[in-house]
Amino acid sequence: MVLSYLLSMDFSCLLAILLIVVRDIVDAILSARQLKFRSSSFSFADMKNFSPGYIQDRFETWSNNRSFVDFSLMINAIALFAFFVPLLQVSWILSDGGKRRISSLAVVCVLVLTGAICELIVSLILLGIHGTETWIGNDFNLEDWTDDGGDMIGWR
Repeated sequence: MVLSYLLSMDFSCLLAILLIVVRDIVDAILSARQLKFRSSSFSFADMKNFSPGYIQDRFETWSNNRSFVDFSLMINAIALFAFFVPLLQVSWILSDGGKRRISSLAVVCVLVLTGAICELIVSLILLGIHGTETWIGNDFNLEDWTDDGGDMIGWR
């Protein structure tokens, strides 16, 4: 029964809903992982004082979750583009093949496409920021900047 209903649906609708569900599952996993970190090692005093150990621990946790965050960003952008196709199809049907209320439905399509493009740009910028953050954290000397050694100034 359910399988026959799914097979009768349009492929673009199935793809859009599948991507949205996958994105939500990845976001839920990421939220659970971040909640586990926050409850176990959060210290407002260390955060306020820019404690190098706290910042290093936070960076390592972020590095462990980075793949989930990047995957979620890209799935979100792709899901919005996939959602655009069924929306365009519904707009075409509601406009009776382009014969009535074209302007209002065109505005909705333009707004959704603009939102999807903005989301894609934001995702790409955040991916670049995450890559740069990982590059700096892994390849630069952040632990001893003075002659004393071990000052951890770079982590601050």
